[in-house]
Amino acid sequence: MTNIFAGKATATSGGKIQLETQDGLKITACEIKGLSIKKITGISVRPELIKVLPKDAGLKADNVFRGKIREMIYQGDFIEMEICLDRIGRVIYVRLGNDQKQHFSQGEEVVVQWNAEDSNILLD
Repeated sequence: MTNIFAGKATATSGGKIQLETQDGLKITACEIKGLSIKKITGISVRPELIKVLPKDAGLKADNVFRGKIREMIYQGDFIEMEICLDRIGRVIYVRLGNDQKQHFSQGEEVVVQWNAEDSNILLD
């Protein structure tokens, strides 16, 4: 399930745009040259492009949020996760390959991250 974040683009800088969602989350995506930020209505990100790391991982990525694993479902080659983001209580969906070296448990506090290049701009 694709994660969709509705909101309003609030700024552009260094080839990136920043979108603020209705619940206050700030997400970064790559700017599309010639596109007015007024036309942007949201950002989406595929679950397999989101990385999950232990809560104390020091990350420098475009989009980094703390959360808690709400549900884990093993699907053979991959694990589907529902992660509740700390500040806003919003649930995002993540798909991890079973070959990932980190092992997580339901209820564990984690950090999720994805790069601006993995954010898809949604238009009006």
